[in-house]
Amino acid sequence: MLHARCNGTFLYRWLPWLLGHNGFSRGAKIKAIKSVQTLYDRKKQKFHREAFETSTDPIIQSQMYTPEALKTMNLSRLCHYLVSFGLQTPELMDRYAARAEELAASLDSEQFALILNAMGRVSHRHDGMLQSFSKRMLPKLPLFIPRDLARVCLAYAKLQERDEVLFRRLALEMPHKLPLFDGRDLQMVARAFAKLLIRDDLLFDDIADEVIRRPQDLDHASLLVIASAFARFNIRTQRLWPVLGEWLLQSHLDFSAQDVGAVFNAFSTVDFEHKELFQTLLLSLSQEPLLSEASPSTLCLTFNA
Repeated sequence: MLHARCNGTFLYRWLPWLLGHNGFSRGAKIKAIKSVQTLYDRKKQKFHREAFETSTDPIIQSQMYTPEALKTMNLSRLCHYLVSFGLQTPELMDRYAARAEELAASLDSEQFALILNAMGRVSHRHDGMLQSFSKRMLPKLPLFIPRDLARVCLAYAKLQERDEVLFRRLALEMPHKLPLFDGRDLQMVARAFAKLLIRDDLLFDDIADEVIRRPQDLDHASLLVIASAFARFNIRTQRLWPVLGEWLLQSHLDFSAQDVGAVFNAFSTVDFEHKELFQTLLLSLSQEPLLSEASPSTLCLTFNA
C-alpha cells in the first residue's frame, strides 16, 4: 500500500513507474478513441428549447406570477418555464406547489412529471404537494411514458423524498417499459434508486439487460452513473461489468479527472478488474489536462481503489 501524500508531485514521481510495471512503457501515449457520446438533440426538448430561445411574453410573464388562477396544463407548463427562465423565488415556488396540491387529482402523467422536474431542479421541497402527488400518481402509473417515469424518479431523489411505497410500485411498472427508455432515462432511474437507497434487484437486473443489449445508446456520463448506481448496492452482475468496462474504455477521452476517480471507485467496490481500462485511465490521469484537474481526494480515491 502506498503511504504518501496524494498530490501532483507524488503523481509525477511515481505514476510513470507504476505504469511501467503494469504493461506500459514510460513513453507510452494514449491512443485516441472516438467518443460514443451522441449530440444533444434540441428538437426533442420542446419546453427546454422554447424557454432558452425565446423571450418571455408579457402576458405569459404576468400569468407566471398568478399560479392560483392557473389550470392544470398552464400550471405545469408555466412552472417549467419559470425555472427555465430563472425567475423562481422560494415564495413563488411555494405558491405553485400549493396550487399543484389542489389540482393533483386532475393532473396527467406529463403534468406530474413537469412540475416535479421543475421543483427538483431548484431543490424546492413542499411536503404537502409531494404527499398528494404520491397518492394521486399511484393509480395512474400505467399511463406514464418512460420519460415521465424517469423524471418522477429523479425529482424525488433530488428532493430527498424517500417514498418507498411509490418506488416499489414504480419498480413494478417500469420493467416492461424499459426497452422504450433511452440511455439518459435508464441512468436517471438507476441514479434515483441508488441515491434514495431503495434497492430492487429485479429492476436493476432488467436495467443491466438493457445496458448489455444496447450500450451504444448511453454516453460516457450515463455509463458512469449506471456503474456507480450498481456499485452503491454492490450488485455484481457478472455479464454487466465487462460491457461497462469496454464502453467506458471507448469513451475515456471524454472523462474528467473526477470521472476517472468515480470509475475506479465503482469497479473496485464490486471487485471487478478491467486491466486495459485501468491502465488507460491511469495514463490519462498522469498527463494534461487531467493532471491539473485532479484534486487530492480524486488521487487518493484512485490509488486506494
